[in-house]
Amino acid sequence: MKPYKPKDENEKRDFITCLGKTPEEYEKLYGVEIIIQGGYVTKEHMKETSFIGIYPSVHDGYKPPINPIPIEIIDIPEEFGNQMVNRCTDICRLPIGQVKQYQCGNTLVAKTDTLNNIFFMDFYHGNSQPFTAFEWILNDFYSKNPKEYYLDRFEQTIQGIDANKVEKIIVTTSFDQDYFIKEGKRQIETAIKTQKNIAESKVNAIKRTLESERLAVQGKIEESNKKSFLEGIKSMKDGWIVRDNRLVFDKDIPMKIFTSHGKNIKAPEGKYFTRGLSITIAPTVNNAFAHEKSNHPNINNTNTVCTGDLQGKPLREFMDKIEKQMEVGNLNSPFNSSIAKEGHTLFSQADNNAIEAEGTGEEYESETSNSLVWNLR
Repeated sequence: MKPYKPKDENEKRDFITCLGKTPEEYEKLYGVEIIIQGGYVTKEHMKETSFIGIYPSVHDGYKPPINPIPIEIIDIPEEFGNQMVNRCTDICRLPIGQVKQYQCGNTLVAKTDTLNNIFFMDFYHGNSQPFTAFEWILNDFYSKNPKEYYLDRFEQTIQGIDANKVEKIIVTTSFDQDYFIKEGKRQIETAIKTQKNIAESKVNAIKRTLESERLAVQGKIEESNKKSFLEGIKSMKDGWIVRDNRLVFDKDIPMKIFTSHGKNIKAPEGKYFTRGLSITIAPTVNNAFAHEKSNHPNINNTNTVCTGDLQGKPLREFMDKIEKQMEVGNLNSPFNSSIAKEGHTLFSQADNNAIEAEGTGEEYESETSNSLVWNLR
């Protein structure tokens, strides 16, 4: 057993003056270490019934298990009330693990934790008068009969009497009905609270388990639905694949025609194209992107594709029409000014070869609206 570690000999002296016994005597009496002020409670004390502390320093390493039930309040007999006068009431703070709390009126005298260790207030400072409440609390805490406290006091009184002067001894005992009822009620209420908390804990554990299983099943269903959805999408339109949770058109889309203000002109074959067109997997399409190597007047330098009239359309309709739409480079409101300039140059150089938008027989039907791309039908 580790010895107590007082700050100095004055601590031990005050302890003995107040209690009449040395720390070593209490260690033998209760079989645990006595740690008085100036001593330390560390992670080495993380074991059951290992010490009695009187306002020791508690290090962060000492962390008793969390107490799952309400703290039990124990009122010590009122006769100890006068012993609380002018006492130092400093007591260690236990953030977790507190189980019992011994109090006398409004004074918190001691508290215990889930490791069955006990912490007292700094009672032997401020008032050096005897503090017999100390042993009463210890006897109650270590499951000794508190009545033994009164028998010990009776025995001490008898030993202090001069037998030569005793003429007659009268012993009067009585049944403390109020205390018996109060103590019985307290124990019953404690047992009920304990069983109630155990039952609630079991119910909550079952709820958590069921919720966890429900979420797991729901996740599997959602994953299965997602896979089925993706497989369905891939089978809807040739050329579309799923990559990194996006739909990608896995073929280059050649741009065949420039259009500007109702006039069309053929684009040089193979020079302009859309590569890696991709969209989010959603019921409707609000944006699209392309690979950085794409060369198209309707794709800007951040690779954003102008989807024009197809923006916000249902996914199936977008997939059906976007390929045809990207075969046309719309110069009315281009996304890429340098490529648009190349298109306008082609119009200037081949003005005689420009194809009129109306009545040409082409499958593209132009509109002179403000739309960024043609509305394909």
